Order: sequence, then C-alpha cells, then structure tokens
Amino acid sequence: MSVSRFCSCAVLAQAVVGTFTYSSSVWADEELIGDELFGQLPVVVSASRLNQSILNTPSAVTVIDKHMIEASGFTDISDLMRLVPGFNVANINGRVKAVNYHGGGWEYPNGLQVLVNGRSTYLPSLSVVDWNSLGVQLQDIERIEVVRGPSPSAYGSNSFLAAINIITIAPELDARYAVTGRYGSDDNGYMLVRASDNVGVSNYRISASVNKSSGYDGLDDDIDYRTLSFHSRSYLFEQDTLDLSFAVNRGRSDPMPDNLLETRKNRLTSWFGQLQWQRPLSKQGALTFNLYHNVHLEDDAADSNPIGAAAGLSSDVFQSLFGTDNQIIHYGIEANKSVKSDAELQYSWINEQGLQFIAGGAVRYDRLKGSYYAGIEEEHSGISYRAFGNMQSPLGDRLTLNLGALWEKDEGRHDYFSPRASLNWELTKQQSIRLSAARAYRLPSLLERNGDWDVALDNGVVIDKLYRNNPDLRAEKIDNIEVGYLGRSIKYPLSWELKAYHEKRSDSIWYVRDDSVEDFIGDGVKVISNAAKYTASGLEGEVMYRPSQRTFIRGHFNLIDDKANYTARFNPERIDSYDQLAPRNSFGVLGSKEFGDWQVSLGVYHLAATRWLSRGDKVASHTRVDAAIFRRIPISAKHELKLFVAGQALNGAYNEFRTDQEIEPRYYIGFTLTEF
Repeated sequence: MSVSRFCSCAVLAQAVVGTFTYSSSVWADEELIGDELFGQLPVVVSASRLNQSILNTPSAVTVIDKHMIEASGFTDISDLMRLVPGFNVANINGRVKAVNYHGGGWEYPNGLQVLVNGRSTYLPSLSVVDWNSLGVQLQDIERIEVVRGPSPSAYGSNSFLAAINIITIAPELDARYAVTGRYGSDDNGYMLVRASDNVGVSNYRISASVNKSSGYDGLDDDIDYRTLSFHSRSYLFEQDTLDLSFAVNRGRSDPMPDNLLETRKNRLTSWFGQLQWQRPLSKQGALTFNLYHNVHLEDDAADSNPIGAAAGLSSDVFQSLFGTDNQIIHYGIEANKSVKSDAELQYSWINEQGLQFIAGGAVRYDRLKGSYYAGIEEEHSGISYRAFGNMQSPLGDRLTLNLGALWEKDEGRHDYFSPRASLNWELTKQQSIRLSAARAYRLPSLLERNGDWDVALDNGVVIDKLYRNNPDLRAEKIDNIEVGYLGRSIKYPLSWELKAYHEKRSDSIWYVRDDSVEDFIGDGVKVISNAAKYTASGLEGEVMYRPSQRTFIRGHFNLIDDKANYTARFNPERIDSYDQLAPRNSFGVLGSKEFGDWQVSLGVYHLAATRWLSRGDKVASHTRVDAAIFRRIPISAKHELKLFVAGQALNGAYNEFRTDQEIEPRYYIGFTLTEF
C-alpha cells in the first residue's frame, strides 16, 4: 500500500469528518466538562516538551486519561498500549511483556522510550523496558501521553520509534487514603495502600503494593512483586517547585527453562531516586533541573544439570573429550546489574504571540555488570552527552512551524544528529493538517557493544561459543515522514485524528549466526551486527465520542504494509525476508456508560496475523473481548467504596506470541475504599 494511496485516504476522510477522532481528553475537573468539550482542544506537553495544543504538535499524540484507564479494566500498564493505534502488545510469559510500535518482530523492543514524570525507565545498558519495575501504580496515573513517532529531540536517542510519558497525579490533588484489593484467575492477587498528606509547604504521597500471579498454565512463570513508592512536591520561595520521588521494587519470578537450567528463580530488585527543581526566571522563562538514578538488579543464577548428562555423554567419554570430570556449572542467563544516572538542565521560554522554545543539555552514565552464562563476571560502563532544542513559531494566522534537534555522543565514539520538523496548517480553530519529517538514531547499548559470552568448563575449555561483539557496531537509523489530519466538532463532543506514514529503519542491530566458528555444540556463534532493515507504510487513526468523563466510545485502527530483510547467517551468507512483523490490520473499540452509581464498559481488540522472530511464532489473527462493571457506593461525605468485576478474553483463548502458549479467559473481582 503506497504513501500516495494513504494520503488520498486522508483527504477522503476529511470530507467525511466525524468518522475519526483524536483521543486526547485530559479534563481535570468534571464540573468544567461542558466548557472543555466544546472549547479548544487539550494541551499536551510530551511531543516536544512545549505546552502545545494538539493542533500544533510535530507528531501524533494519543492521550489516555485516568477515566479511560479505569474503564479499560486492564491490570498492567503495558496493556494500556492496546488502546493506541499502531501498537502491538504480547505476553511473552507471565513476566515479560513485548510492546511494539509498527512492528519489527523482536520480542525485546529496543526503540521505545517510557518515562515516568520525565524519568526514563529505559535500560540503555540492556536495550529494554522492564514493565514490572516502572515504580508507578495504575492508580497513581493522571494521564499517559504517547508520542507516536520518532521524538529524540525531546527525550534522547532511545525515543527511536515512539515515546510514552506517564504523568502521575499531583500529591496535593490526590485522595487522602485509598485501599485497593483484587483477586482473580491464575491466582492473580493484588493489594495497594495509598496515602497523601501535607507537611508545611510540602505535599506527599506514599504507596505500597503486592502483586502476585501464577502466569501461563503449564509454565513455571509465576511472579511475586512488592513495591514501595514516595512522591513529594514542595513550593519554595513562593515560586520554586521541588519534586522528590523514590521507589523500590523487590520480588521474584520463574523464567522459562532452557536446556541446562530446568528450574531457576529470577530475583529482581530495582529502585530509583529522582529530584526535579523548577525556577521561574521571568514571566516568560523558566529553568528546570532533573536528576535521577536508576538501579536494576536481576539474578537467575542456579546450578545446571550435569553437562555431560545433558549432552548424552557418560562420565568417561566426557573426561576423554574435555580433560575434566563431568561437572555442574553455576550460571545465569539474566544475571546482571544495570545502573543509569542522568542529569539534565533545561531552559524554556514563551511569549504572548505563541513563540516558544526549550533548549538544554545532559550527561548520562551507564554501567552494566553481569555474570552471564558460565559465571564469568564482566563490567562495562560509558558516558554519553546530549544537547537538544525544540521551537514552535507561528507563521501568520494559520501556519505553525516546529523545529527540533538532538545531538548525542558516546564517550570515545561517533556523535549523531537527529532533526525533526513539522508544518501545521489550521484549517479552522478546531482542525488542522500536519506535515512532518524526522531522522533519528538509536545508540547501541552496553550489552550490544560488549556481548561476548561462552559456556566454559572449570579448566577453561569452551564447549559452546554463544555471542561475539562487533567493534564496528553503528547506531540504528530511522527516517520518518507523516501527514496528519485532526480536529474536533464544534457542535458535538466528537474528535478525530488520522495519520498516513512511511518509515524506513536501517542498520538495525541483529544477532547473526556464523557457522564458520567451531565449537563442541556445533551451532556456531552469533555475531552482534547491523544486519537488518525494515520499512513500513500505513494509515492509522483514532475517534472518540465523549459526552461526559465516564461515558464515551473510543475507537482506533492501523493499516500497515511492512517488509524486513535480516542477515540470518554469515559463511555462507543467508538473508531472510519477512513481512507481517506487524499485524496488517488492527483495531480497538472501548466503550463506557455511566448509570448513576453504576458504570459498565466493553472493549474489543483485533490484531491480524503477526510474525514474531527469535523465540516466537507466526500467530493467527485474533479478536479479544473484555468487559467490566463498576458500582460506586457513597459511605459518607468523605468516603466511597467502589466494587468491580471484570473479564478479559471473554470470547475464548487465543495466541499472542507462541502457538503453544494460550491467553485464556480471565476474571477478577475487586474493591477500592477511598477517603477524599
């Protein structure tokens, strides 16, 4: 499907306005809902760090507010991305979630930035986001802004495909106390206690939770996590704002077995600390300082099965082959400590004519310490620097220009320049067309740069050569262009957004097999290389009809054509071509209706057939139906009890990642007791 065809579709959609909508309702006060519904479109902050109407943003932005989160019935933050066009969410097992934008087929998506109040949770040392250790609860979230497109000029090179910005409720606006409990299928149990208060010029919130689940049937992949978090906001010197945040997450999960480690426990400890300080310098300018430190420790090391027995060798044969007795190796596949420290200073400025800009610089320190496979401990670290800027400038009454750029450099390596530009034309005060283009780079992680692992015996004999690093590894690159059309009806609570896009990813990092390397196992070695490229063109959009906060119907869709070439093997060379690394068509509809103290919701989510590489399969198309019922019971003027019952995949089991792993229907009940 060509870009010209998609652009034609966008023009046609303009003629039938009212069919598609933009889901960006971010109203804070239900008393003002009438004014908001029929007034200007909401303001977002995540597209370029500027306070912008969505009519003027340089990229498409989806907003999911707390009322949508509740109505969805989802229990995991990662599942909320099922509400966003172009996203594909899959449960790899009971612990690991794959969240992809516009496909790619990789179970560990490495081009997606996830932030919580401006703190990046992306683990650049490992190239992943661990959705279990974000340090935030669903009930803490005010809204989520999803920037659908490359946005490195706002959030760095890891914002390669998209950026998810989770914004929590301000402590001073939160409920005084709240207790939430939930229990359901797969022994899914959850308990959360939250409290908010103030001391002098400071307001704070503290949350503690326990989350347990038995995971997939037939797999030893249960989880048991405990989280404690704290957030305070202080108002100093009448103008300065100081935010302090801290969270610690501890627990365990049962990862899937491999050929040597049949049973092992993955023990997780993660924590972060964050300081944000903002000082107004004038009526137009402000200075912001953001400092955070993330620590992520995993340990799944265990004693292996006897190596000889696993290979079918007797003790005598093993001794003659390797010159040592048959032995057990203590090792782990996910045994590492990842550390990230980031310090950033930003200046922002705006005037009454709509001209605004931000500029800043930052330094980041990453460290990775691991004892992969045979227990040989390795430690790697690196420092990167970045400078960024974004500007919005009106060009007359109807046109708005957005310019942004990021310069980023790894210590002792190449530097990269990522530009972005858009031109927004306001057709009316409620509708606009956007043309934008961007080029972005994703710097290789410490793991990708330094991966060099073998399985070795005590006497140093290597029996399995696994991975080799590549000193010439380059950053991944993406070129993206898009045309967007969005707006809101003046007469009705109806909004829409359409986006036609074309993107080309090159120098994608992949693990290529080299059969010329000999080892006892005989499966060669995998070399980390810039060995893949991927193109995708499509049309996606959103529509929402919302007469009140808790009564709405919201739909989204994505149509995509994709093609990928992966170098699968060196010596002899083999290149594999794939398509359907993203579902060719997908859509979702979430509806919610409030009846006095009752609320009911229904969600329908469809994905066409999708191919997963690595450990995944090509899974068939599926449609999933979720539903929830809520009852609010006022107990006193300050207390409310909310009861809820919900079900997921009510229409039957389906496959998301592997053909031998089914997502079965799930049910749960729960309550929330709140003191306002």
